[in-house]
Amino acid sequence: MNSFILYTKKLILILPILAVPSLSATAGVIRFDFSGFVLSSEIIEGANQGQQLTNSPAIGSPIFGYYTFQSPSLDTAFWSDAYGDYDNVLSLMLNIGSISYSYSVSSPTPYAEIRIENDVASVHRDRYTVIVRDTTGNDFTGPKLGEFSPRYFQLDVFDFEGGQDPDLLPDNSLPVNSPDLSLVTDALGLGPDTLTSLLLQYNDGTARAKIRGQLTSLSTHPVPEPNAFMLFMLWLLFIIFNPKYYQHKIGTIITSWSH
Repeated sequence: MNSFILYTKKLILILPILAVPSLSATAGVIRFDFSGFVLSSEIIEGANQGQQLTNSPAIGSPIFGYYTFQSPSLDTAFWSDAYGDYDNVLSLMLNIGSISYSYSVSSPTPYAEIRIENDVASVHRDRYTVIVRDTTGNDFTGPKLGEFSPRYFQLDVFDFEGGQDPDLLPDNSLPVNSPDLSLVTDALGLGPDTLTSLLLQYNDGTARAKIRGQLTSLSTHPVPEPNAFMLFMLWLLFIIFNPKYYQHKIGTIITSWSH
């Protein structure tokens, strides 16, 4: 009986370790983290075209955040082997300098998507794009800049290999691990601010403005499954209600594993 109790206590201690998600995402809700910096901020349409946005972050200000998406997802561009269109983005968290914006939906919509272009024959190009649109004027949560409200976000990664096949994306399927920015090639001399870019567009009802940035990192951040979270909570409860055991007996248990 005593050995059974000891085994059970050991199992409680190691279950959360077994439940930690892999660093390689596979299915469910997947999160990609990104970062970069501000390149420009200006009004691009209307009477004040060319002027800087009111209270906009300074050039060089950091940009960072993440987006989550659902996988697997249906490719709505099933008619083409070169293109993929996945209406599956669930949330976006965006920080530009000291300004924060967020977007979330309970289920996928056609207005928040990931687009794939794989080895487009005419230009030998791969392209990975994330688009989030505010269709109601209230989808983004965050401050206005002057009279301008955020309405459109886009993240772009291009790979131009010239006369060779690009290697950023293997095919037109939805990547569940973030594209490797080190594979980006600039055969056309477009510059890094074009090949890896971030864009937040604003609208005040009559004119448009934008903050443009350069993307410098994109990485996979796995989201724990609900069952992993529950196991972690059980482990915490075990510690809370058995503090003396945790403080005085854990060393004994670990020592016993080595025998």
